[in-house]
Amino acid sequence: MPRENRKRGKKHKKVKEELTTTTESPSLHAPRLEPSWIKDLNDDESGAASHSEAPFGFVDQDVKRYLAEVDQKLVEWSEEDLDRQGALAKDDAEDRRLFLSAAMSELKDKELQAVTDPGCSVILERMIHSMDDCLVKRFMTRLVGSFETLARHRYGSHVCQTILGLAPQILRRESIDGADMLKGSSESAENLMPDTLEGLITSVCKELVNNAASLIVDPFASHVFRSVILLLSTNSWEELEVQNLEKNSLRSARSIAYREKQPKMTSIITPEYAAGPRQAPIPSSFHPLARQLYDAIRAQLDDSQLRTLAFDKVASPTLQILIQVESHLLNASVNGSLVNAIVPSSKSPDQTEREYLGRLMRDSTSSHLIEKIITLVGGDKLRNIWNTYLRDDLVSLATHPTANFVIAKAIDRSDTADIQYCLNQSQKIWPDCVRNNRTGIIKAVIDRVAALLTHEELLAQMFCRTFEIEGSKYDSLVRCALCLKPLNEYERLRQRSRDQHEQSHPGMYANRGKSPKDLLAPTIQGALLLQSLLQTRTPCNEIVLQSLETHNIEELTELAQNPISSRVLDVVLSSPTTPARYKRLLTTRFNGHYHILADDRIGSRVAERLWDAADLFSQERIARSLLPHEDFLAASQYGKHFLKRLNLWLLKRRPQEWKTFQDKQRNAARTGETTVMSENTTSRTPSVATSSAPPNPRQKRKRDPSDEIDDLFNNVKTKKGGKDRKSGISME
Repeated sequence: MPRENRKRGKKHKKVKEELTTTTESPSLHAPRLEPSWIKDLNDDESGAASHSEAPFGFVDQDVKRYLAEVDQKLVEWSEEDLDRQGALAKDDAEDRRLFLSAAMSELKDKELQAVTDPGCSVILERMIHSMDDCLVKRFMTRLVGSFETLARHRYGSHVCQTILGLAPQILRRESIDGADMLKGSSESAENLMPDTLEGLITSVCKELVNNAASLIVDPFASHVFRSVILLLSTNSWEELEVQNLEKNSLRSARSIAYREKQPKMTSIITPEYAAGPRQAPIPSSFHPLARQLYDAIRAQLDDSQLRTLAFDKVASPTLQILIQVESHLLNASVNGSLVNAIVPSSKSPDQTEREYLGRLMRDSTSSHLIEKIITLVGGDKLRNIWNTYLRDDLVSLATHPTANFVIAKAIDRSDTADIQYCLNQSQKIWPDCVRNNRTGIIKAVIDRVAALLTHEELLAQMFCRTFEIEGSKYDSLVRCALCLKPLNEYERLRQRSRDQHEQSHPGMYANRGKSPKDLLAPTIQGALLLQSLLQTRTPCNEIVLQSLETHNIEELTELAQNPISSRVLDVVLSSPTTPARYKRLLTTRFNGHYHILADDRIGSRVAERLWDAADLFSQERIARSLLPHEDFLAASQYGKHFLKRLNLWLLKRRPQEWKTFQDKQRNAARTGETTVMSENTTSRTPSVATSSAPPNPRQKRKRDPSDEIDDLFNNVKTKKGGKDRKSGISME
């Protein structure tokens, strides 16, 4: 374009200057443009109290800085405790108690604000783990009355759960003498004594019972409600400890992930009464309180609402705990129970109820609830569920990605007739399960057959048909079962693997998905199926043992050196149902190849299992076969540990003593004791227990301090001209 035709736009310099001046000109005290009914949080202190994130107000910056210093000190002490070995000194423990007491004094009348603060709440959780009983109860006294509000809060709910998690230990200590444990507490005389923790928990339950139905659907309060109901319904403190280990039922996944990134919250003070008596009785008021919370849920929610909450990700775990409470404290089969509200007990349900139960079992959230029901209900209710809802739809449910777990849980509680029905339907179910790597149904049937001791022959036939193995030739059964491939597909993939190895470059198929060799690799599901089969009686487990018998030594070594398939060989050696003939055959098959097997991270462990399972005659044959390979095993990273157990040096010089020692070791292994070599043997073989190599004669003087020349000079007086009392030798 010619220069004379070009045009430039206006720069509007004056407009920009006006805009800049207008943006900078407003004063800090200019009137607000919002309506008069909107209040600023900085203008009114009551605005902070009504704020959703700080229902009790905000924490002062000075208090935050002080708590940050307290947290830093607690972390330093906890790291020192990890490095230090032994108990904490009494003076140091008292200083730490005084430190915590002073920190809580600074928080007086500010506890509710600190609990709802995102930073202070984590510090308070760390402090609670180190407080003594008096401080914990005094702190909880400040929370009673606002416990429901704290339970619904994002950060306050975690503090409430921490207190409830430590409540069993305090309750045990309170049960020692029925009064407060003031030992080690640093409370001033001017403060009032706190109530017992049992009374505080009773006050909390009375506060939560009116709105129990809304708590179980709250994303934060539901976790606190679960902790409360588990604490109140427990029958023993040991049972409660096991339930608290199930983190998924008490804390959310985000909470668990966040706590794992933080420094570990442990007590910096470990008093001698920390644990309390393990056999302490449960407070008598707890079970009635659990019944009150359960009755409140049933009164505030009808059957249709309960069925809807079964699909809710927040409420469904709480319903599982309530059903558990119902089975322990009440009768779950009576009318009006939670189980009957969720799963109708009618023997001829209509189409709507069938569709509802089908969705319940196919949903990823509600399926856990129906699993819990199947696990806890009695015989009549379980029989009704199986005959009404599961038996007719067994094929479609067993092949579903989610419902198959429900069917597996039902099979675990089935009887002989139900197992026979499942085996008859296996031809329609098991091939799809193997194809989709969903073998939970198959494993459940095998385990149930092993428990009931019935239908072993039918199980063996159906298992072989699943992998297309006909007749009595079980050569490829273990290979097909490990990779979960039928025989025809296994042979086709094996041929493709051979062709690619002979004709193509190894890296040619690197970016084309899984190679045939990868598809033939052992799977965990297949190994678990074989392990379950080996736990059955002789007619059924022999199909696996006969298949292993057809493997050559190279294939057995490959199985033993694989981290997945090696577990099958472990069960062959450890299962009480395995005939002794097959154990002896497996140990002798590796003769001449034990040095190759032991020179591997996984194979060395299998070699030790084979050594332990062998009898004395077989152990001697194994040891003598390894004499030419002693140097090879001594230089191996993994084989040297296996070599220490053989004591080859003793075998070469005194075979009879070696047999005696190995026989004692075998007897001690059966009784669970440890054996030590006899004094005569250890004196003549000083390095048998640690090494198989003979001692170096050059190092003999260093190991034996009692030398003849040393004895001579030790008995002679150092004074010049003196004589030895024993020998009379003069020093001149």
